[in-house]
Amino acid sequence: TICSFSCCAGSAISMKRKVGHQAMAAADPAPGPSAAGNSDGGSLDTEEAKAARAKRLQAIGAEGGNSIKEGLKAGNPQVFIEAFQRQNQLDEATCLPALPLLDLHDFPRHKLFGSVLEHLKQRLLQRLASLAPSSIDQLLPETFRYIQVDELREVALAVLQRHPTIPKAYLRHLGQSPELYALCPIEVKRQIWKRHTHLFEEAVSPLLKQYVQQLSNEYVSTHTSGIIRSSPEKRRQRQVVVELVSQVGSSIELYNHVLKLIRLGFLDTQNPFYCTLRSDLLMGLHKAEVAKIYKADPCHMFCWCLTACLRERSVDSKRAEELATFFHSQGAESPVIGELAMILCDPFAHHSLTASLLQHVDRMLAAQELPTQRPELVTICTMLLLSASAWTMIRNQTFSKHVAVQHFLTRVLPVFAACKADDALAARQQTSLTANLASAATPAATDDDPRTAAHPLILATLQDGPHFFRTLMILYIVERIKAKDFRVAELYLPLFVRAGVHFEGYEPHINSLVAAFEMVKDHLGSGFSLGQICTDFFVPLSAKSCFIHMRLLYMLTSLHRCLPEAVMDSVLTALCGTGMLPELGRVAEVQGEGGAAAEEAATAASAAGGESAAAAAT
Repeated sequence: TICSFSCCAGSAISMKRKVGHQAMAAADPAPGPSAAGNSDGGSLDTEEAKAARAKRLQAIGAEGGNSIKEGLKAGNPQVFIEAFQRQNQLDEATCLPALPLLDLHDFPRHKLFGSVLEHLKQRLLQRLASLAPSSIDQLLPETFRYIQVDELREVALAVLQRHPTIPKAYLRHLGQSPELYALCPIEVKRQIWKRHTHLFEEAVSPLLKQYVQQLSNEYVSTHTSGIIRSSPEKRRQRQVVVELVSQVGSSIELYNHVLKLIRLGFLDTQNPFYCTLRSDLLMGLHKAEVAKIYKADPCHMFCWCLTACLRERSVDSKRAEELATFFHSQGAESPVIGELAMILCDPFAHHSLTASLLQHVDRMLAAQELPTQRPELVTICTMLLLSASAWTMIRNQTFSKHVAVQHFLTRVLPVFAACKADDALAARQQTSLTANLASAATPAATDDDPRTAAHPLILATLQDGPHFFRTLMILYIVERIKAKDFRVAELYLPLFVRAGVHFEGYEPHINSLVAAFEMVKDHLGSGFSLGQICTDFFVPLSAKSCFIHMRLLYMLTSLHRCLPEAVMDSVLTALCGTGMLPELGRVAEVQGEGGAAAEEAATAASAAGGESAAAAAT
């Protein structure tokens, strides 16, 4: 131990002197003869000094340990130790007189050498911070030889950390040693990652999966408000995003590689939260003020404007114009179109745009205009249609900003607007509903209802049209339920079943339906309307989705007093026959207290068997 600390302390002195010369050389480009001397009082550049220093440095590391073992075995160990100490002791004139004095006080030599080493190392690290890059480059080979020595590794890593372009040989050595790679500062790792992309993927991939999994669980597990109100600012403060921003740093090469991994994850899983991460990473770099990267990303201004829309929860005419201007400035087949489509495919952006579309339809009706006469509607529909083609664009690498917006604006949206106007007119005419909804049953939808004439087009759009139209219809239905207009739900919810819509990815919208019924449970009357909706909508979909199955059970436990006993009995009997009850435990893990209530109801219904299902649910 004494020998090791003595050699390390001597090496620290040698490196400190080397740093002093580098600093002097950086301060004086043309040094005079005195620059060759030692600033601490000795000559460092003589051949004798170099030879003595080289001989002493041989004792460092594994090779030094082997040579000591051989020396101890070769002859008298006491003689070898004394000779070794003379050769490798602290040769500073100011230190030698203190050694016998410390020996008299029984102060161990290894503690002395350790404290000297630590003191010199800290002074050395302080001087490194003020050196020029050229001096750091000259120090790199002098310090890298000690990277395997625990006591001196910090110095070698500090030099590497300050080196702007570490040579390939050093990066190769660090990348091939897992222990050294793990100890490297993030600045050094970024340079390693540029040469060894597989190490970068190993570091980044778990973060991408963790982010997507967290958002997916939160997205599904929301019970009360339906759609989660996820603030973009709070999402970008997540630890995962902060770590990704730190790993990327100011390297455009690493940033592009992360985007490549995000695209691959989106292609493999079709999980839209990879698109959320695409925008959150960009705006996280914006927040960290890494201008070198976010100014180089062509989607930055578009993403910044879209974030403002999400924060305000609406797309006004000014924001719509900004989005449209940026979109139309891109080439017809530019790859940037694919990146914009991914950013728009973010579920939170998708929901905000769809909710804004519903608001602008109301304004269009109030102004008695056509969809093509409102630029905001054109822009929002274009953005939503573009988001629907994001996965196809990325997979086929064929980019086009020409979407079928005219068909949607001239065929689908006018019919939807007409149905919305007819629904508002019918709600006004049904004065009995608004006057005494608690005691009057909701009239069932009939074939002679004028609104059923639009069903074929709406049904066809639900089947083959863009996904955002389904979101638009659900948001509208939820809006009318909250307004106590249950006839709209009776008219349009069964169309989803007839269209064969799979509600995978629409979990928050199912939650919003359940939450809407809970909000107006005091106005559901005798329960005929709710029973019809359960029979025509929830029960058929429950056979395909255990999530919907459980949400229906949860709704029944909350609203069972609003349903007649016969209706409750028929609904629970139908649910017991779907065969989905054994699967509810898996979904309950991410559903919290609402899932617990549903699981209890499911257990009760299953145990009831042929008994009264209504009593079991109650």
